Amino acid sequence: MKSRGWIVLRMGAALILLGVAGRSLPAAANTVTFNSGSGIAFSYTEAGMTVVPEVSGFYLLLGDNDMNGSPDLENHPGCCSTPYRFTYNGGAAFSVAKFDFVLNAGTHTFTSSSGGSLTPGASGVVTLPTAGFTGITYFRWETPGSDQSQTAIMDNLKFCPSDCNDGNGCTDDSCDPDAPGADGNGCVHTANSASCNDGVFCNGADTCGAGSCSVHAGNPCAAGPDCNDTCNEGAHNCFAPANTPCTDDGNVCTDDKCNATGSCIHPNNAAPCNDGTFCNGADTCSGGSCVVHAGNPCTGGPECNTSCNEGAGNCFNPATTPCTDDGNVCSDDHCDGAGACIHPPNTATCDDGNACTVNDHCAGGSCSGSVRNCDDQNPCTQDSCNPTSGCVNDGAPLDGTACDDGNSCTSNDTCNGGTCAGTELPQNCDDGNPCTADGCDPLGGCTHDPVPRNGFVCDDQNPCTMQDTCNNGVCRGALTEADTDGDGYCDRVENTAGCNPNDPNEIPPQPAKFPGYPAKGTGEVILTYVSPTLAKPVVATDPACATAGTCGPIGFCTAGPVGDPCATDADCTQPPNTCRVLVNFANVPNLTLLRSRLGRTTLTSFTPLTPGCSRKVSITLDPTRRINKLRLKASGTVGGVTKRDSDSFKFLGF
Repeated sequence: MKSRGWIVLRMGAALILLGVAGRSLPAAANTVTFNSGSGIAFSYTEAGMTVVPEVSGFYLLLGDNDMNGSPDLENHPGCCSTPYRFTYNGGAAFSVAKFDFVLNAGTHTFTSSSGGSLTPGASGVVTLPTAGFTGITYFRWETPGSDQSQTAIMDNLKFCPSDCNDGNGCTDDSCDPDAPGADGNGCVHTANSASCNDGVFCNGADTCGAGSCSVHAGNPCAAGPDCNDTCNEGAHNCFAPANTPCTDDGNVCTDDKCNATGSCIHPNNAAPCNDGTFCNGADTCSGGSCVVHAGNPCTGGPECNTSCNEGAGNCFNPATTPCTDDGNVCSDDHCDGAGACIHPPNTATCDDGNACTVNDHCAGGSCSGSVRNCDDQNPCTQDSCNPTSGCVNDGAPLDGTACDDGNSCTSNDTCNGGTCAGTELPQNCDDGNPCTADGCDPLGGCTHDPVPRNGFVCDDQNPCTMQDTCNNGVCRGALTEADTDGDGYCDRVENTAGCNPNDPNEIPPQPAKFPGYPAKGTGEVILTYVSPTLAKPVVATDPACATAGTCGPIGFCTAGPVGDPCATDADCTQPPNTCRVLVNFANVPNLTLLRSRLGRTTLTSFTPLTPGCSRKVSITLDPTRRINKLRLKASGTVGGVTKRDSDSFKFLGF
């Protein structure tokens, strides 16, 4: 084996160390250099450190085993070296720092008296861990096995001849003679941040800083739990003083306080409380509950404050509860629902003591009435009022003055003794209808009652009927001859008139009621009209446009479908938006209908079959148009000259 500056020769069991010139051996305090021994030895002591084989008869291998010019100590498995034991001054405490180590082969383990253990895995400087190799009484070097070639070499063992404990918990004590600042024993004392105790409780948990117990967490009781947030240095606890308020248990009937031993307690009290019920009065605690009650708080209260209202939590009597009368009939005396007796004005009936007023009633807290109307509606009395006795209606002052007795059947009415009366006069109420009873109603004038004449014989002016009798104001007889077209005129009458008995819309000529419009010139005689009777008939009011018409006195409609035969008014109905035009065509030669147009629509139903006859045409109006215009134009020979007659109607009302 070769090493710097030294040659190691093994001859049998002996080791021969040969030095190299010019090399000096290192020597220092607290360092075992093994320079004082060579060859085989049963023990070796240097600087107080003693090395011996643990097995009796075994020996140490000293000398320059690594051939580096510096003596050292070698160990190998089997006979007859391992294990070695290292002690200091006969068993005194010491600490191991480091040593130079050459690992040639095998496993080499170092263990200490305190259980420390280290097995180097390579050559170099071996630094022993502080834990397990500080303050020990021995350490040993063992290499198991039997192969003596598995050697290792130790040199320059550095140690500290003490346990290095400086008694300061705020330093970590280790052995390192080479470290700057190491003490005379080679010990190093490095400041740490370990927990410590400076003996003061109220500055909190302590931590080492700069080598002393100088870092403090602060008051350990700050933000502590209930009743544990007050620092007591002497007792070394955080218990708050007795009766210090603590967490409310939510029960008003208990006091919440600390018991001086760190607990929040809740003893019962007799404090005022509220059980949530108003009408049992003021409440007091007992036994930890709100169970003592003073009774109804409203009993014996002032006016309008004697009714207990649980929901509202007050004693207000309900609004309109009667209270002290203020003596005014025009005010109501009642509670206002808010604890007060009020007297608001009313509108009750009353008596103001004045006979010349009526409907006396209260207003604004006073009684007054309307001025009594003493007018007895009698024009023959002088009316006045006496505040004590009331109305006075005196007829004497107006005797002989003219008046109106309201009877349309009298005249020369005068007052006499407060009464208006006149002289009866003969009345002409004949309506020309033999089927109505005509008379005079003092209140309404002429009357025409059909009922009394029902069944009376009359003449319907129709030569084709017999046994004409009155029925509801209409004279009608039984048809005794044929009426082929059913237009109310028998065939004989129509033939005599020269009209077509087979056309229900053509009837004998009728008396004209309207000459037409514009009614100018000699040709106006060609077209005349029974209905309508106006150039601008209003649909809503014109008889020719009535939906519910009227049956005339001789059995023909005078409103609705004018000219149609009827027995009752029900026979004279026509559809809405319909108007009846009854036109007379003059009996002239060459009669020709030149135009019959409603709006833009030509109506062929106006075409005459026979000159000199009348024609009935029902026209349907357009309700979406404000005006429906009907134009008729005809020509004929009048006085030997051809004439034209043009008429127009504007039906209004849509």
